Amino acid sequence: VFLFFKDPEESEKSERFNFKQVLTVVKLPQVWILCLILCCTYVMNMSYAYFNPYATSALGVAMVGGTIVTIMADYIRPFASVGGGVLADRIGRSKIMAVCFGIMALGTFAIALFPTMSVPVFVVLCAIVYVGMYCNYGIVFSLMEDGGVPMEVSGTAIGLISTIGYLPEVVCPAAAGIILDTYSVTGYKYYFIAVAVVMLVGIVGVVIWNRSI
Repeated sequence: VFLFFKDPEESEKSERFNFKQVLTVVKLPQVWILCLILCCTYVMNMSYAYFNPYATSALGVAMVGGTIVTIMADYIRPFASVGGGVLADRIGRSKIMAVCFGIMALGTFAIALFPTMSVPVFVVLCAIVYVGMYCNYGIVFSLMEDGGVPMEVSGTAIGLISTIGYLPEVVCPAAAGIILDTYSVTGYKYYFIAVAVVMLVGIVGVVIWNRSI
């Protein structure tokens, strides 16, 4: 970036950071909606790691098989991220995000609520969730352009959105630990149901976003 990306000349005349920018960002409703959307998206990023222990402890999958379920996400990531970006450019960012939230909700509900499940079905459901997860994670910040966040405060806006939107990094492991300590193996189902509900909240966030812009 340092070698090849050149700022326009007028950027040299831009003002230094001041706290008025923070106040400007705080007053933007689209920033708070983006906080909600990113937060819902990142809940899944912090929760898919529990698919592995669920597979081994509840479904009786061998440790190697459970590990494959987790590693599979890394192989799906580049295709889902790039594909999600292409679809977002052609169809619309918010539309793709709403669909992906729906995919993640359905997949997670199915994992949590199916009384019995074969390993192939579980793997397919995980793959579907991964596709939705990385599609959304790849395009969430591109919504800023649609929302008309002023370029001169975009860095401050990203800072605020990231501070709140990445809170699942702290909350999800703590919540999962409490639920699993309390309900043991059954706790996985309860936790996945909670995650799926958050995905539905993400759809609501996207709907609010569309109305606000």
